[in-house]
Amino acid sequence: MEPRPQTNPTDALKRAVLVSVLHAHPKALTVEELRQEFGGAVASEAAVDALESVGLVRRDRGGIGPTVAAVEMDRLLGPTV
Repeated sequence: MEPRPQTNPTDALKRAVLVSVLHAHPKALTVEELRQEFGGAVASEAAVDALESVGLVRRDRGGIGPTVAAVEMDRLLGPTV
């Protein structure tokens, strides 16, 4: 199965944030860590908000981690990039 092409920069950032969160699992990342990694508070937080709204990440005690569904998807599809 070939990866779907990225359709826009927002999708690319959401994918990058999700991959980063999955790679850090079981450690939760802080908002500050994501800001530093992706260079921008507004864009990073918007990506987290979008991923949270569809159930792929969760905020917990100041940290951001993948949901059980995201971890299972990653396990079934194979390791992320």
